[in-house]
Amino acid sequence: MTPTTPPSRWFQFGLRTMFVVVFLLAIFLGWLAWTLRMIHARRAVLESVSDRHGDFWTLGRCQEGLGGPKDVREAEARELATQCSIPFWRKWLGDEPVALIFDTFGTEVDRSEQRRLFPEAIAIQQFPGLEGFQIDLNNLEPVPIAPVLSNPVPRAIK
Repeated sequence: MTPTTPPSRWFQFGLRTMFVVVFLLAIFLGWLAWTLRMIHARRAVLESVSDRHGDFWTLGRCQEGLGGPKDVREAEARELATQCSIPFWRKWLGDEPVALIFDTFGTEVDRSEQRRLFPEAIAIQQFPGLEGFQIDLNNLEPVPIAPVLSNPVPRAIK
């Protein structure tokens, strides 16, 4: 008699194994959704800062703007990179580390939201009471755009 080979079957697993795999997959997908929602919220905050005539500097922009001798520049760039870094998976998902935020007309609620969403930012600055002024980031001195009119709409003459 010749030994018979058993028929090939698909990989089998138990119900407990399936529940564990589904549970771990759900945890991973929940974490991924939370991370993506945070990245979208960070982009929305940066857009609102730009809409309020503020500015933000990403890590790359800060490193490009460093001046001085080459060895000092490289040391400052390394220090800046260690101070404001984000996890590698957020970089893979399209997020960028933000080093500086200049929010011109933001409120205290905006500032707390920025602190929560940008823990890597070195300085979150606001310039209160500067309505009608533009901030020159090279000098950090207020430069008037135009005089602020108390009543910009002319009244009809009777």
